[in-house]
Amino acid sequence: DVRQSPVRVASICRSSVALLWRSVTVAVRLGVSAHSLYTWIKRYGVPAEQRAERDSQADEIRRLKAELRRVTEERDILKKAAAYFAKQSG
Repeated sequence: DVRQSPVRVASICRSSVALLWRSVTVAVRLGVSAHSLYTWIKRYGVPAEQRAERDSQADEIRRLKAELRRVTEERDILKKAAAYFAKQSG
């Protein structure tokens, strides 16, 4: 894959300054932005199993946030309905 080769090249040296310099050099040679290369390193620089686990966790977080929004909306509607009926009976 065109994204994984630069990741291997840029990740050879672990020093942050050297890694930054090497990443910029690799990005310039490939004609991509340093930010794109950084994103690729962050994404493809970990083993596939860890990536899959991280992706499944992100999916679960997205699902839980959507469920929380729905339940919060339901709660708010019930609160308003309870207040309305309390006002009507009182």
